[in-house]
Amino acid sequence: MSDQHMDLDKAAESTFAKLSARLLTPVLLALIAFLGNRQLTSMESKQDEFAKKQEAANEKTAEIASDVRDIGNRIDYSLVGQVEDLKRRVEQIEKATKTP
Repeated sequence: MSDQHMDLDKAAESTFAKLSARLLTPVLLALIAFLGNRQLTSMESKQDEFAKKQEAANEKTAEIASDVRDIGNRIDYSLVGQVEDLKRRVEQIEKATKTP
């Protein structure tokens, strides 16, 4: 009788093990896949947001660089005008000192 009881215990354990392996494993894998997909989607959306912010920052940097070039050109033009004016004054002073 005890041998029969042992055999039934082994069979029950084996059946339970098979049942859990056949039912619980796919459920757990599906749950892991679902959670992994959710996490991946979240990471991708955050990456997209970061890319948009970075693109906006790059555009602002390009605008600033353009403004700096424009300011540099204006300063150059102004300085060239001042140098030409100073040259003209020096020439006038040289003419005045040479011609008594």
